[in-house]
Amino acid sequence: MPARIPIARAQLLSRPETSYAPFWFFEAVPWLLLAETIRIVGANVGLLVSWLALIPECVCVLMAFNAVARRAFPLFGFPAPLNGMPLAEELHLSLRTFWRVLAMIVVAAVLAGIAGLKSDAPYFMWGIAGIAFNQLSFIGRIWSAVTAALVLLMLLDADRSGAATLTSAVRSVRDHGVRFCATIAALAIFYVGWGTVQILLFNAIWTTPALGAADPRTKGLIFFAVTFVFAFARLWMTLLILTSGLTQAAGGRQAATAAPSSCRP
Repeated sequence: MPARIPIARAQLLSRPETSYAPFWFFEAVPWLLLAETIRIVGANVGLLVSWLALIPECVCVLMAFNAVARRAFPLFGFPAPLNGMPLAEELHLSLRTFWRVLAMIVVAAVLAGIAGLKSDAPYFMWGIAGIAFNQLSFIGRIWSAVTAALVLLMLLDADRSGAATLTSAVRSVRDHGVRFCATIAALAIFYVGWGTVQILLFNAIWTTPALGAADPRTKGLIFFAVTFVFAFARLWMTLLILTSGLTQAAGGRQAATAAPSSCRP
């Protein structure tokens, strides 16, 4: 019996490692489910609770954003950001990011109100949540696209230096150039179109006799499921579009750098 122990141990060490690769792409699911639950509960309790619930909701959206970024970046040949960071540190980073972006969002909402966009100004406050969940305002959706780009740049800054600042994110937009700005515009167009499709689908669902006459609990489950599917797809498309834009911006900078050297005799 003692002689078999080394053989068994060798067999154990030679077993192939289990791969969870298919499930990596769904790493954001728990955070999105928690964010949507907080969103719905807060909206049904009252206005004050809804505003207070915005904090944990946005932090959950940022955590889901980080999870998708870790899986989307390697698809374009980039290293996975925040890879190996402990959960507590990542939560702390998301909370810091929220407070920094919140300051910008409040200023933008106030400026929108002063500019005459009083009906759209409140939607600016949902800029982070709008990265995953739809907004009724077209301007609010466009603002969420800008917010998503800044959040991504802050994430990359935190991955490089350990500290994310809004100033460095804005500076990075300028450094990445026109191609990345065009990517943000493309993301805004996607948000507007995707949100419209989601609204049209809900209108079609509620006008269907079988579903429109369902009990409130069934309607709630349908609303929760459809909203989650759209949010999950929206978050993934957000990272794919922005990461593709970073790839094109990096290629443009390399081409611009190589052009003068190629003209040398």
